[in-house]
Amino acid sequence: MGRMNDALRKAAEERERKRRNKVREPDVTTGPTSSAPLDLSSPDAVVLGEQDVASPSSVAAEASDERAASISGGHSVAERARDKVTRERLRDEVEEALTDQTPSQGVDERVISYHGPRDPRAEQMRGIRTTLLTMDSQPKSVAITSGSSDEGKSLACVNLAASLVEGGSRRVLLVDANLRHPQLCEIVVARDGAGLSDLMGGGVADPRPLIQQTGIPNVDLLPAGQLLDNPGSLLNPKALAGVLGMVEDDYDFVIVDTPALDEYADAAVMAPEVDGAILVCQVEGPPRSAAEKALDLLESARARVLGLMATNCR
Repeated sequence: MGRMNDALRKAAEERERKRRNKVREPDVTTGPTSSAPLDLSSPDAVVLGEQDVASPSSVAAEASDERAASISGGHSVAERARDKVTRERLRDEVEEALTDQTPSQGVDERVISYHGPRDPRAEQMRGIRTTLLTMDSQPKSVAITSGSSDEGKSLACVNLAASLVEGGSRRVLLVDANLRHPQLCEIVVARDGAGLSDLMGGGVADPRPLIQQTGIPNVDLLPAGQLLDNPGSLLNPKALAGVLGMVEDDYDFVIVDTPALDEYADAAVMAPEVDGAILVCQVEGPPRSAAEKALDLLESARARVLGLMATNCR
């Protein structure tokens, strides 16, 4: 470490001498500069100089100069080592600054496919995405339900949507068909307003003006709409099919969030009107019998069950 510090000190002194000679007037003389030894074990060891401007052009120019000097033998090993550390620090600082400037739009932090694309859970969601994209008779509209409440069904809807739009080549519409306890507005940061219930009740004819953008690019939302005392009275499969038919051409996928099947039959009524249904099951959650009962209800309704999605895996 002592020899490295001495070399770095000499490099710093030489660098400072060249800088002073460059800006010095002809009649002015300056004494030698001094520099304290640089301890690479300190987190603050690398100090950005005047030439180290955190911009892509300056970083690229510095890298180009360093390559040219390396070929001609103009840089010492110690100076090149220091420059490498400096560039790495610069790169990290620039990346951190860019990350801080990217708004999360308030999207729920549990939407891992959006906030943490490198998270293993996001990769698992990509596996589900791949399964959907490679199915024979690929489904375009998908209902997602669960055997019991609180199994992560609504979050699964949003995570799947965020995974589907990765890369920006697809558009997804979320439809909050949980007319009893809607949650999608809160998860994706959208405002409550007219939505599916108004369409199903006949108060609004065209769903497109009711669709909102969300905090996730290329993911839109048709909210649940006005909450009623008896939302079951709105369960009209043909009305739902009509709503979906008016929006499907504008999106690559439509994901419909429906109530859990342990208390209401809404999902069993809606599922036959979409291309397929996914059943969300929480690992070590409700009894297995709840999932089996939910599957029986979907199959009895002649819904196409695409598969199961496990949540809360450890």
